[in-house]
Amino acid sequence: MIYQLVSDLTDFFYDYNPEKFKSLYEDFDAGYNDVESKLFSKKDLDELIQEIEWICDELMLEDNYNSRQLYKRSLALLKRLKVFKNPLEEKKDEA
Repeated sequence: MIYQLVSDLTDFFYDYNPEKFKSLYEDFDAGYNDVESKLFSKKDLDELIQEIEWICDELMLEDNYNSRQLYKRSLALLKRLKVFKNPLEEKKDEA
């Protein structure tokens, strides 16, 4: 589950803005590793969720097929990230 989420997020960031992705990361694996590390830090995970929410807002303003497809993917990713985040918060509360 976690590896598929990381892969889907990395694919999404590449598809949303390939130029930015290429300027930030040497290759797909570097992007994948960065996204994976962010999932295990509460602060980074919150920032990742905020970034996807911001992208959702941006995509909602555009009216073309590609933007609508990316928007649908971003909503699905947001939902999956929030499901992933909940058990992490519960474990923190138990400690």
